[in-house]
Amino acid sequence: MTMTKPLHKGAPLYIQSQSPSAPYAAIFEDDGAKGCFYAATSSTSSDPEVEDMIQVYGADGLNAKDTFSDIKIIWSKDGYKAALLKDAHLEAIFDFKSKEGFSRQTASNPFDGWKRCQLEFSESHALEFEQDILAQRNKSLKTAIESVAAQDSEITRLNLYKVLLRSTLLIPITTEDPTSKDRLFYTFPYGDVAPLETASVSLSKEPAKQTILCTFTDDHSFQNAVGQYGVSYAKEKADFIFKQVQKFEDIFAVLITTGEDQNVIIERKDFALLSLVSEPQSLDYGTMVASMSNLLIQNAEIDFDRPLYQSLLTIIKSVPTIEKGFFFQSTASNSQVILGLLMPEADEVTVQDLFRQFAKVLHSELEDGETLNISVLEENSFLHSCVEHQVAPFHHPKSV
Repeated sequence: MTMTKPLHKGAPLYIQSQSPSAPYAAIFEDDGAKGCFYAATSSTSSDPEVEDMIQVYGADGLNAKDTFSDIKIIWSKDGYKAALLKDAHLEAIFDFKSKEGFSRQTASNPFDGWKRCQLEFSESHALEFEQDILAQRNKSLKTAIESVAAQDSEITRLNLYKVLLRSTLLIPITTEDPTSKDRLFYTFPYGDVAPLETASVSLSKEPAKQTILCTFTDDHSFQNAVGQYGVSYAKEKADFIFKQVQKFEDIFAVLITTGEDQNVIIERKDFALLSLVSEPQSLDYGTMVASMSNLLIQNAEIDFDRPLYQSLLTIIKSVPTIEKGFFFQSTASNSQVILGLLMPEADEVTVQDLFRQFAKVLHSELEDGETLNISVLEENSFLHSCVEHQVAPFHHPKSV
């Protein structure tokens, strides 16, 4: 039903989907010249009989923006409406009860007895298909969570945070109506959340005083956990959620669960970073630096007894304009070591001479396959601020 490889206009494709509760079928077909969505009646004894057709695209004018990776047909709960999703976005809808076809492009004429309508946002369409659409849009989030669950590393965690910033999550709320001004997010005591029993998390307070916000990627995972007990949910952008939870000191983590019961824990120290997209201007510079540096930069383990580093240190100490020196690296796995130098008063000639000396040392002292990146840090730049926050300088003559 779902295409997982890139699909291009002009590539032959046929998808047929049966209504779960009515004698109707929806068909998507790309015949090599155009892509069309069909409404049809169906029976077990004969092929579907087409009732209406919406042309979704033509092969003319194919370009990069017309490439998409996923096609899916979904149905409303009553089985009388079929929708075509292209990369998790509504492209067309058939309403078999009212005999209406909704399309972004209304140029194609409806068949006899059917009416063509412009596909625009409506609350009824959103409610009828929201669960399937949300599940499709969060597919990359579920994949990222599965990767972290399999191996929680800097790379998988960074990818998860990147995906989270464009994701929507379901949150248990205290009211039945998600739009109610009286609604609150449900939080759960630390000891009541099973995934935390084996998790390694940092508690700023006693466990009894800590709570966790449980969120879900789709309706299935929500219903399995709490929806079956009559709890309602609200849909919120992930970056907005992380902005809001910072206001409550007792919330030390956010748990995200998928429909496959995979889950990941986001600790409080990363809340500020994940709220950057929502309202970055509301974060003070120090908070932003602290969040980014914790996520992106780490101290590099250096053996200063090695001749390589002894030689570099001798050169650095001989240049009075070098105010500080840092060895650091990215939090990504297997990242190269960086020597960062703060020398705001050095002129271009001094810097060039310094790098010529470094080049001679690196040429003679680096081992096969070893690399060292040397960079001059611009004073008060964002990178300089992050390095200062995260890494202690190995060279700082003014502190002596």
